[in-house]
Amino acid sequence: MRIGPVGLDLSIKAGFEYNDNVLLAPQAQTVTRANFGATFRADWLTSKIQRLHLTGDFGRRLTLSGPGKNSSYLRLSPGSAIRCSLFLSDVRVSTFLNASRQDDPSASPAAFNTETYRQSSKDAGLQVDVPLHGATVQIMALRGWTNSWSDSPREITARRGFVSARLLRTFRTGLDAGLDMFLIRQNYGNGTAASSNPRSASLFVDTVPSPKIKIQSSLSCDLLNYTSATLAGDATSGAGLHQCLAFTSRT
Repeated sequence: MRIGPVGLDLSIKAGFEYNDNVLLAPQAQTVTRANFGATFRADWLTSKIQRLHLTGDFGRRLTLSGPGKNSSYLRLSPGSAIRCSLFLSDVRVSTFLNASRQDDPSASPAAFNTETYRQSSKDAGLQVDVPLHGATVQIMALRGWTNSWSDSPREITARRGFVSARLLRTFRTGLDAGLDMFLIRQNYGNGTAASSNPRSASLFVDTVPSPKIKIQSSLSCDLLNYTSATLAGDATSGAGLHQCLAFTSRT
């Protein structure tokens, strides 16, 4: 629906969760939860090339049995960001700044020191789009900061760097294929002194056989290194190969 120049989508959701080891401990505890709420998205086309969005959801989570407590949540995110673009011949260079504030953003296990009640984040970055022989190369570099507050009395600060590259080729209307690669470096402060370094590369194909149907398939390889300077032996690394097929139908 529309309210003046603003388009608004509103949906209602409800869910039920059963977890047979919510604390991930040798002595397992089970928990059952119910949740309900609403999701909204607002769009405002301010000009032919500028659009502002605001997305969010709010609701209530109820613990029916097991550890945990009832809670309400609210997420707000200005997905549009503040962006400035400069065109150099066919090359587009964009800078952007995005900030978001969330209350109770994650449905983490209902154990002490694991519930995240409030989170704020800021991201600033640079994106370059280059046309290349019928394809588009997109390179993005981002620097972000996140502050989180939970059951723990201390605030957790995370600083992250993100570099990604995408090669996208449109073979015909409704058929796209490409390659995605990204590297993230994240450091956690305020007493945790931990860092993680995930890397990924994936091939994907998106096809739209009809206006109401979209099929997405991808094959990705992921690598992860995690280390902690405060807990001896708290380090891990791993690799995984993932294949995904998604089918979306609009009614």
